[in-house]
Amino acid sequence: MHVLVVGGTGFIGRCVVRQLVDAGCEVTVVHRGRTSAPLPPPPVVSEVLADRAKLAGVLGSLPRPVDAVVDTLLLVEADAAALLQALRGKVPRLVVLSSGDVYRNYDGLRGLDEEPNDPRPLTEAAPLRTRLYPYRDRAPGADDWSYHYDKLLIERVVLAATQPAGTVLRLPMVYGPFDAQRRLLPYLQRMEAKRPAILLEAGQSAWRVSRGYVEDVAAAVALAARDPRAAGQTYNVGEPEPLSERRWVETIGDLVGWRGPVVEAPPGEMPGSLGLDWRYHLALDTGKIRRELGFEERVGRLEGLRRTIEWDRANPPASGPVVDYAREDAWLRRAGVFK
Repeated sequence: MHVLVVGGTGFIGRCVVRQLVDAGCEVTVVHRGRTSAPLPPPPVVSEVLADRAKLAGVLGSLPRPVDAVVDTLLLVEADAAALLQALRGKVPRLVVLSSGDVYRNYDGLRGLDEEPNDPRPLTEAAPLRTRLYPYRDRAPGADDWSYHYDKLLIERVVLAATQPAGTVLRLPMVYGPFDAQRRLLPYLQRMEAKRPAILLEAGQSAWRVSRGYVEDVAAAVALAARDPRAAGQTYNVGEPEPLSERRWVETIGDLVGWRGPVVEAPPGEMPGSLGLDWRYHLALDTGKIRRELGFEERVGRLEGLRRTIEWDRANPPASGPVVDYAREDAWLRRAGVFK
């Protein structure tokens, strides 16, 4: 099977390529050369330096047909429409990466929706956002990608097409080596600094969100690309048990030997509050991809966390600590936690 991966050198993309190769696929990686990754050499993996606008020409120049395309970088509706136009009649299947931010609970989390929270894990049929462009209010201008970002619109375009047949994977919060967002680092730095407590916002301890180790998420993507039963389907991806934020912190603490308490600040008192409504969970039900495609994690949460902690320790951010301890200390002293 020949799979073309758009953006196969980034955080998730490089792991998708590795999973496809391990499954016996021939892979062509199309990227702009802005990032690099240690990929297997030709003929197993071939690299093509090109912008996505040149994808139709790339497909025409390849020595053998492409059976499926995995696009790891779709962010805006216009790019999705252009991608479908480039693939139509040339490639039978397309897999795109979406996000849990398409669900209505994401608007509730941001304080934009007063619909009641459903505390159960969200299935693929759960209500979706009605408000578009979730990051437009933070965009520096109309020329920035975040102004036009919306995975919901991408899903609509991809799933409406019959050629190629689309598959949408709604991803969780992904952690692992080379994560540019450094999802573990704020907690890990507090623990390494032997902080007396981890301070969370009111209600945040019980908040549940789906997470996934990058290699496990990539395994789901590669499986969907290889399995024709995924055509026309939408799947949630993530660990089978979405942890509360408190349990997530405690799990990291167990792995690094930190035994302090997790403390919640009362409403309105959290220094540097994110301003989120923690009653709205983003826990995903991932049963569908497990039942229909037989997906199982290859690494799992604990080993994935160990690998991520090791990488974070070996690659500290150039700017130093990402946490402002002074503001936390003031609150912890007032609360009697920090002497």
